[in-house]
Amino acid sequence: MIDLQLLYVAWQDVRRKKSAGGIDRVSTESFEKDLDNNIRRIYHKLQNRTYLPEAYLQVEIPKDENETRTLGLATINDKIVQTAIKLLIESR
Repeated sequence: MIDLQLLYVAWQDVRRKKSAGGIDRVSTESFEKDLDNNIRRIYHKLQNRTYLPEAYLQVEIPKDENETRTLGLATINDKIVQTAIKLLIESR
């Protein structure tokens, strides 16, 4: 089960990586300004089974002179949940 402590650990990992925000344009810096409320909001949505991941922000980055590569950037919320699940799975 994902608890608040695990979400805070996941947040530390996302923040350490200086992750870019997604389609909601929320950065790690702005997420951190209201950290406790943001983490608790994620937790309550997970507990109530109402959490829905957001769409990815598609970003084109140059690959070669004439080529680009498309990246999909998840929101900070989604990155925290994904990291928490990864940590949960790896602990077993």
